[in-house]
Amino acid sequence: MINNVFITRVWKRLREKLNIGGAGLAISESFFRPRFLANFLFYAIQSRFRPQRPFYYPLTLMIEISGICNLFCDRCERSSVKNEVMGKSTSIKTIKKILPILPYAYSVYLVGGYGEAFLNPNFWRIHSLLKKTGVIVGFFTNGVLLNKKNIDKIFREQTDSVLISIDSSKKDVYEQIRKGANFEQVIRNIKRLVAEKKERKSKKPDIGLSFTFQKNTFAEMPKFLYFAKDLGVDFVSFAGMIAHKKKNIIDSPFLIEEKKIKEVFDEVEEISEQIGMPIRLPKPSIDYDRPCCPHLWRDMIVFYNGDVSPCPYFRINKEFYFFVENRHLVQTDKHVPALIVGNINNEPITKIWRNDFYQQLRKNLNKKSSRSPCDTCYFKYGVH
Repeated sequence: MINNVFITRVWKRLREKLNIGGAGLAISESFFRPRFLANFLFYAIQSRFRPQRPFYYPLTLMIEISGICNLFCDRCERSSVKNEVMGKSTSIKTIKKILPILPYAYSVYLVGGYGEAFLNPNFWRIHSLLKKTGVIVGFFTNGVLLNKKNIDKIFREQTDSVLISIDSSKKDVYEQIRKGANFEQVIRNIKRLVAEKKERKSKKPDIGLSFTFQKNTFAEMPKFLYFAKDLGVDFVSFAGMIAHKKKNIIDSPFLIEEKKIKEVFDEVEEISEQIGMPIRLPKPSIDYDRPCCPHLWRDMIVFYNGDVSPCPYFRINKEFYFFVENRHLVQTDKHVPALIVGNINNEPITKIWRNDFYQQLRKNLNKKSSRSPCDTCYFKYGVH
C-alpha cells in the first residue's frame, strides 16, 4: 500500500465525488495498471453524465462465489427462495469468462450470495486466477471457517480485503442472528487473522467487520466500533437489514424513527473519527439530492450460473416490502421481477456491459420512468 497521506486524502475525496464506496478501499499498486488508469479516466469524465452506452467498463465487480452455507440465519435471503437456486458454486469455467473485463476494473469482491465463500471447493483456485489480472480481490465470510489453513492461504495468495460478518458484539444476540455459529470461535478466528497480519508485518489484507443492523440492534453500533478497535481490525461496514420475508418487516431498520437513526449515526461518525476506525455508513434517511443510483454506471455482479445484473438486489423474482413513493419511504408488498441483463455463457461480458438491455435500463432510470424497477428502489437513495 502507498502510505502517502496527501495521495490518500485526494483519493478519498475523489471516491466520494465519483460514488466509489468501500471503507477499506485504499489506493494501491493496482491503481497504476495502464488499462485501469485509462478506464478510470473515462469513468471520471463520463459517469457524471450517466450515459446509456459508456465508453468505460465497470470499476467494481461482484462475483457470487457460493450458494452453499454452514449457517441457518432466519433473516438471510436463502430462507425465502426456492431450493433450486441454492447449493451451487461458481465454476472455474464461469470465472474464465469474466477475466477479459478485469484488467479495466479496480476491485473484485467474492460474495457469498446464498452461501459461505470457503465452501466453494475451488475458492482458492478462483482467487488465484483473479489475482493474476492485477485487480484488487476481496471476499466476504461469516468467519466460521477462518481457520489456520485458510488464514495461511490469505497471506500466501495476498488477499487484499477480508470482510467478516459480525452483527453484534454480544454473544447471545450474535448467535440468535447467526444460527449455527459459535461467537467465541469466530472471535478467536478474527484475532488469529489480526495477529498473523501483525506477526508477518503485512499490509494486506484490510480486515473489516460487516455489521448488518436491524431495529433491535442499531443502538449497539457506537459500542460496536470500540469492539472492532479492540479486535484490531482495519474498518467497519454498516448496512441495514433487508426484509426478505414478510415476518421480518417488524425488524426492519426503516421502522426506526428518523431522528433516532440520525442521533446514532452522528455518534458513530464521531467515534469513528476519535478512535481512527474507518467506516462505511448508509444515509440516515432518503437522500433526495443523490443524483442517481451508481450501480448501473459503476458495478456489475455475476451469479454462479453466469447471469449478470447491475445490482445484487434483483437476482430473482421476489417480494419487496419497502419502496420510495412521492418522496417518502413506504411499507408495501410488491412483487419485483429479476433484473438479469445477460449471461456470460451466451454473450461476452464486455458486450453485456453495453448491450441493449443495459442501455434501456440506464435510459429509463435517467428519465425516472415508471418502467424502471430502479426508480422506486430505496437503494437508489443511499439508505442501505
